[in-house]
Amino acid sequence: MKKILKMSAFAILALCMTLVFTCAAGTNVSAASISLASKINLYVGGSQPLELEGTSRTPKWSSSNKNVAAVTQKGLVSAVGAGTAKVRAKLSGKTYTCNVHVKDYTKYTVTVNKNNSYPVAPGNVTSSFTNGQNADLALSSFGINKAKNATTYNHPNGIATDGTRFFVCDSWNNRVLIYDKIPTSKSAAPSVVLGQTGFKSSNAGYGLSQMNWPVGVATAKGRLYVADTHNNRILVWNTIPTSSGQAADFAISMYGDGSDDCVMWPWAVWTNGEKLVVTNTRSGQLIVWNTMPESSDQRADFVIETGGTPRTIVSDGKYLLVGDHNMSVGTGCRVWTSFPKSSSDTQDFQCAMDGDQPGGCIVNGKLVLMHSGRLYIYKSLPKSASALRKPKLTIGNGISHNGENKYYYFATGDFNQCLYAKGRLYAALYNANKIVAFKGMPTKKTAHPSFALSGTINNNSLLTNGLIQNPNVATDGKSLVAVSEFDLTLSIWKNIPDSSAVKADVVYSMDPLMTPTDVILRGQKLIVSTDHSLMIWNKLPTTGRKWNTLVSGKIGSVVMKGINGIAMDDDHFFISDSNTNKVYIYSKIPGKTTKPVAVINGISGTLASSGKVLTVARTGEDGGMCKHVGVYDISDLSNITKRTIDGYTIGGEFSSFNNATECVITSDGRLMVADASNYYVLMWDSIDDAVAGKEVSCYLGHGSDYYDSSDIPGSNPERKDVIEIAGAGSLSVPTFLAYDGNYLWVGEFKFSSRLMRFSGI
Repeated sequence: MKKILKMSAFAILALCMTLVFTCAAGTNVSAASISLASKINLYVGGSQPLELEGTSRTPKWSSSNKNVAAVTQKGLVSAVGAGTAKVRAKLSGKTYTCNVHVKDYTKYTVTVNKNNSYPVAPGNVTSSFTNGQNADLALSSFGINKAKNATTYNHPNGIATDGTRFFVCDSWNNRVLIYDKIPTSKSAAPSVVLGQTGFKSSNAGYGLSQMNWPVGVATAKGRLYVADTHNNRILVWNTIPTSSGQAADFAISMYGDGSDDCVMWPWAVWTNGEKLVVTNTRSGQLIVWNTMPESSDQRADFVIETGGTPRTIVSDGKYLLVGDHNMSVGTGCRVWTSFPKSSSDTQDFQCAMDGDQPGGCIVNGKLVLMHSGRLYIYKSLPKSASALRKPKLTIGNGISHNGENKYYYFATGDFNQCLYAKGRLYAALYNANKIVAFKGMPTKKTAHPSFALSGTINNNSLLTNGLIQNPNVATDGKSLVAVSEFDLTLSIWKNIPDSSAVKADVVYSMDPLMTPTDVILRGQKLIVSTDHSLMIWNKLPTTGRKWNTLVSGKIGSVVMKGINGIAMDDDHFFISDSNTNKVYIYSKIPGKTTKPVAVINGISGTLASSGKVLTVARTGEDGGMCKHVGVYDISDLSNITKRTIDGYTIGGEFSSFNNATECVITSDGRLMVADASNYYVLMWDSIDDAVAGKEVSCYLGHGSDYYDSSDIPGSNPERKDVIEIAGAGSLSVPTFLAYDGNYLWVGEFKFSSRLMRFSGI
């Protein structure tokens, strides 16, 4: 995806879990000046802080029923299970009581595509998997290497204008769109596309006429600059292109003479025609040219080592703000109140901001920022962190699922940008897949756009086009399902599709309190987990009906707060909980009173079981990147033993995993592992072969359309870095796996989110 936005998906979830409750107006008064709310209502999985009013002293907190409501010694109440409990605050011999009523959250909406029609896969595959083979098709996309048309985006990022034309980085379509005129209505359409030869292709490539995930765009004095992010370079056109597919005049891939002086994953590019600034995101740098580069090998004047991952640039040539996703103080921005002049000219201040890093523009001396689902307008350019935290006006409330339609939700993302031109403010909404325009500068916190490109004002055109963020997939060979913790959706295909871009037959939209984390489809029984519950359908719900059973909060003897993986075989059901860092094994699908028959301590993650062996791809290890897959012998639950798989061997060369995210154990004992950050799906003939470090029997990804950094013109030939490619035979962050004996489904994460199908046995 992570993860989020935006406010990220995880930040939205945390905020909503805190806010989704009602609080009774009455209080329980045991002393004239000290009181406690007499009643609160919560949903399972939610929480609310309580405070003893009228005193600064800290009471001793307790709960009459920890299976319903738990309370910390700071007064934070967590809803564990449905029921009623009394939360007590004891102070100086007196007790103050609050009745906590907890209910299961059961709200959702369903879309049923009644007239959905698509070819059904025949199955009966007889061919074996081959190294780097092309996928058959792609769901959650417009097709393999395809765009829908000129006016439908796939995750727009950077936008720019020269006062006449309008430029859009359509990142996942690997293209930049040029509008001859600044759009004044939803019917505006681009006339030129760069990176592609036409408006219906999305191929990634490394030639000067091609792109791979462009993020930032800038223009000044008749030149055009594009941050071609996955290709680790800045493309430069000396004149504004007038024909589709026109090649750049040159690319900037090095900024100095050293072998490490490489442009690495640039996100933002800014220029006023006199200076050029690039965020060297992966290297944690700002690269600055005081005069405009005329060739690919022109050295930068200086480089500022910022650390973190600088992503956005806001500047008027004097003031400079850089949004950063990973500062030492968290997400936020770095600010120079006057333009930096040397490598030692570090920021004047930095400011932490919840959610995601800000981006925006400067309009008539006023700062406009967008992040965390909101738009912020300042009366001037803030000169301190405290001033930056106090905008003159905040538009929107940053919450997309609370139903308060009077506020607009800005579905922001990892690169936030807006600009002002011809009396309109334009904002690129990455996670709603559109660009919205306001007539004039917004003046009210409830302001709404006047029109949108690539969608309507209020829709999410990713969802309406069947594009699922981070599709976590399951199949039983007859049907296909996918959940998304990002979109909060469950998508169901009644049959296995045999063509690309097929929308789901049924889509459930959940509330953040019921964010789906994993899914099982076995014998038409469907089980979806949230961080604290299991939703169980006894039969695939092809008409959108409610689950048969909801098991939430306490499952058997265990309070679940961080379910991040579930699995099932003929004999057992498995739940991984990141909160307790344990894997629980049950003799059946658990109900509220079912106790585990065994527990594996000190591990959590995604799960797969053959009945005799359980694999765990651990999450949160090594900075979130899983380097080892745990292999547990569960044939004797009284004596569970562990081995590990530490990586893979291809062509006699061993490599460590660079984020092993999910495993599949086939019915004949083969093992498949997704290595998300090396862009492989790896296969062995047996688990024993994988543990022993033997050569893989096959791999997917790195196919015929794959290239590495040494292939890119102008790159340092001494470097050979893997490149993220969403191609036919190349994978972009392959994360989720499901296999039915005929078709392997691979769900990509964050920077692609395709759902790819590979045929093989």
